[in-house]
Amino acid sequence: MVANRLYAQYFYSAKPSNLFQCRYCGKIRKQAPSNSFKNLMSHLNDKHPQYLEDYAEYERRGAQRLDGFGFVTDKATTIYNWMAWIITRNLPLNEVDNEATRAMSRTARAFVNTELVAVKRNTMRWPSMFKMLKRYLEIKAATKQVDTVEDLVPRTRAHRKIEKLYQ
Repeated sequence: MVANRLYAQYFYSAKPSNLFQCRYCGKIRKQAPSNSFKNLMSHLNDKHPQYLEDYAEYERRGAQRLDGFGFVTDKATTIYNWMAWIITRNLPLNEVDNEATRAMSRTARAFVNTELVAVKRNTMRWPSMFKMLKRYLEIKAATKQVDTVEDLVPRTRAHRKIEKLYQ
């Protein structure tokens, strides 16, 4: 029997804030992490009863790309890409220790996921603070998609305090 997690990874695309978009109809569903995909599975059972046959067909064909379904982490993908780059160019293995090579991979991940650019810091105290809060509220959803800053983003309780402070 296939786990609900595998069905969810195949039939839904993950969005920020525990939201998932159905690949059949495009409907967005909310799913709490502790709910074991019950909400997503009930949508499949009610609206798309053919999902079992479709998944069986997918398994018969074989999975083409596992990273498309969330099985491969960003870190593993990055390591694989480094190895492929070194091997295909027949470079020495210590090439990744070269500073010039490392500099190419230091691009900010935030620019990949969002078109928001950094804002220059203002030296005035109160207007600068309100602009900073407004800016944080604008880019909150985009920051959740970047693994490197995920630990730096305030949790839900702190986020609510920031929203109240801005209002």
